[in-house]
Amino acid sequence: MSHSKNSFWRRKYEDYLLKDVVVDCVLGDDEADKHASGKQRYERARLATKIYDEPDSDFTVEDIALLKEHVGRKAPALYVKQCWDAMETPLPTTEPKPVA
Repeated sequence: MSHSKNSFWRRKYEDYLLKDVVVDCVLGDDEADKHASGKQRYERARLATKIYDEPDSDFTVEDIALLKEHVGRKAPALYVKQCWDAMETPLPTTEPKPVA
């Protein structure tokens, strides 16, 4: 599954965007990240940058899995639910209605 136009990063909950939650979690370190390699840290920073700079670009299944892993470990339960639901729910497409 990939995400593109009308990216789920733009879905808003109160004044805190989901992209803010995800980026905070991906860039923040916890005990499990203590021994992360430079390559792993680089990949996390690449995804965080992509979320802000290219929110409508495609995210691979691997990207989404990594994001979900960090959100699941570091965010409060309600944010985990909201972020995971958004990542799993296809965005509605806006198709033009036929003119009668």
